[in-house]
Amino acid sequence: MPKSVALFERLSYLSLFLGAISAVLNWATISKFAHQSPLLYPAALLLTFAIQILFIWLIARKRKNWARWIWIFVILGGTALAIFDVNTRVANGITAAIAYYVVYLVSIVATLFLLAPDAWVWFRSPKLGTAT
Repeated sequence: MPKSVALFERLSYLSLFLGAISAVLNWATISKFAHQSPLLYPAALLLTFAIQILFIWLIARKRKNWARWIWIFVILGGTALAIFDVNTRVANGITAAIAYYVVYLVSIVATLFLLAPDAWVWFRSPKLGTAT
């Protein structure tokens, strides 16, 4: 596995971990939605985390190029939404907003590693019987 893909994997898992921790700072939003839908909202959060873990694994361990492109488009495409969402995030508290954007920044940096030259070669080359 090239260094850039290994860095993607580590930073993506770090982003998930930091996202779970930053949820405490965004507790007002979480509790609002949890009260509106006490079963569906927690299930949706768990499903979202599970899908992210699956995609990180597919990209870093299984060399799935289609998963890599979906990840890139979702993260980079969602960046525009995150920028337009600044006022809502700040309204929930500046600390919560900073935590949210730090987590998002880690995700963006991780995603950029998937565009590194050694990652391009690794995703294109045949596996040649190596353990991945």
